[in-house]
Amino acid sequence: MTQRCILHLDGDGFFAGCEMAVNPKLKGRAVVVGAEKGIVTALSYEAKALGIARGMATFQIRKDFPEAVVLPGNYRLYRELSKRMNAIVSRYAHRVEPYSIDECFADITGIPERFGKTPESFGRMVQKVLLSELNVSFSMGIGSTKVRAKTASKLEKPFGCSVFELRKNQNSLMALPVGSLWGIGKSSAMALNALGIWTVGDFMAKERFFINNFFNKQVCELWSELKGESLYDISAKRESPQSVSHTRTFTPASGSLKTLCRELTCHAEAVAFRLRMQGLAAQEYSFFVKTKSFEYKTFKVSFVSPTHDDHEIVPEILRCLRNAIVPGGMYRATGVTALGVVPSIAVSGNMFAREVNSKALYGAFDRILRRYGSSAIMLASGMHPQRKAKKKFEELHFSIPCIGYVD
Repeated sequence: MTQRCILHLDGDGFFAGCEMAVNPKLKGRAVVVGAEKGIVTALSYEAKALGIARGMATFQIRKDFPEAVVLPGNYRLYRELSKRMNAIVSRYAHRVEPYSIDECFADITGIPERFGKTPESFGRMVQKVLLSELNVSFSMGIGSTKVRAKTASKLEKPFGCSVFELRKNQNSLMALPVGSLWGIGKSSAMALNALGIWTVGDFMAKERFFINNFFNKQVCELWSELKGESLYDISAKRESPQSVSHTRTFTPASGSLKTLCRELTCHAEAVAFRLRMQGLAAQEYSFFVKTKSFEYKTFKVSFVSPTHDDHEIVPEILRCLRNAIVPGGMYRATGVTALGVVPSIAVSGNMFAREVNSKALYGAFDRILRRYGSSAIMLASGMHPQRKAKKKFEELHFSIPCIGYVD
């Protein structure tokens, strides 16, 4: 029987890496992301080498590290490259399970052999494809279980590829702190340390009865997976969400109605696209604007029947917005949420049969968006915020035609 083979992919300073991918001038520099929040949310390895860490105030970074480049987060770009990452890995795997924006698991059982490669050389090949197509580097771990693969991905960063079962990696793997294991938080790490368990090797050396007597089910399953017992499957399916949201903080704050309309249009388009991709719709949509003083103002719009049609959602949101905002107010964030999400089959037709044309229209839109990315086609009311994104995407190694873009 072929041994199960799981690959875990983990981005190397992913947000900073994405910024470097679209702006090659940033390569090799200390890049810090988080200007819009005032604290460091992500950073490059060059920034880490200077002593910069997550959570530090960005104003202090500018003061103490003038060589650092401090940028606001471009989360639309990060999501776009994340989707492309998963699509690329899907070419080489039976199933891919997205785990976070820069992580995924993939079942590659038996596939390296078809390429005439070992699991390690196969992983290196996938790494190089990702680097070539996205210009972003990833570290990989490979193992017979998900926990083994995720543990191995921590062994060599950046751009590392480690196989848990290889003898050459065993000493380094066993020396990893037990607190670095997937699912082990601070309290669990302290409990393990109190029992003399400081490393992965210490943890694996314990007998099953000892682990079962002292720890909960999650820790017991973690131990079993480390010992090679496969308990966690690769799941490409996800339960239907109860709501779907898209938000963004922008700097500087703005009181422009046009700016707020553009931002909310982009959010509504993103939410509607995600609903269509999952075969979902919603009858109610809420949106918010957050003031410069961090006060949230939330509003709702409702429809006769559930919809995922941009051309229905956006006009209602913008009409409500114009009647809701205070003249002279300054705003720093916006967002749209689809509430009470239901399957698209619940969408009812109307006597003019517009839904037939709408289905054909959005089918064409979505094929373009899936192939070329979220900046490829958009409503005119949402175009202005995409100017920088358009320029950045055109600098990538892959080409994305911006259909319908006007200056």
